[in-house]
Amino acid sequence: MQPGRWRRRSSLSSALPCTLIDELTDAQRDWPLHEYRAAGGLVVVGGQVTLLRRGVAEYRLPKGHVEPGETDADAAVREVSEETGLRGVRIVRPLGIVENRFGLTGNYSFTDTYARVRVIRHATWFLMTVADTPSGEPEAQWQPFWWPLDRASELLIYEAERVPIRWAIEALRTDASLRAALGPRSLPA
Repeated sequence: MQPGRWRRRSSLSSALPCTLIDELTDAQRDWPLHEYRAAGGLVVVGGQVTLLRRGVAEYRLPKGHVEPGETDADAAVREVSEETGLRGVRIVRPLGIVENRFGLTGNYSFTDTYARVRVIRHATWFLMTVADTPSGEPEAQWQPFWWPLDRASELLIYEAERVPIRWAIEALRTDASLRAALGPRSLPA
């Protein structure tokens, strides 16, 4: 399904691009609702972005829930650091917000009462870089690796994560100061 375009006020900026991706079937629209905020980041160094691999064929961007009292920016830095093991992650600029609507069935932490749930996730994405500091340990479920930013969409399995890749590519194409800030240098170990 093609993503729609929409705008909403954000505590970050009302000028952030926003995209709606609605993957709900008609039957799922009546399921109990679970709505939450998430935040994630594209860590870019020298044209490479950090991706996460789980198993043989699941490729993702680092992101996760925004905890109570936490800003989207703080959550993005925390989640990226936890999932990738990278230390010294910092935000260069916000990229945009993806609202993703989808159905889940099964045993998830927020489906204690329901076996089926309709999810609306508001994910704020940030363009990031990382200091030349040693990495820590990533979360056990993920294998982080560096991949060319302009080819990352080929691997990512969800459209909701391909959208921020396009935003990052466009931002780097049009902003020389971003290219300089994220330009050629060695990748962290």
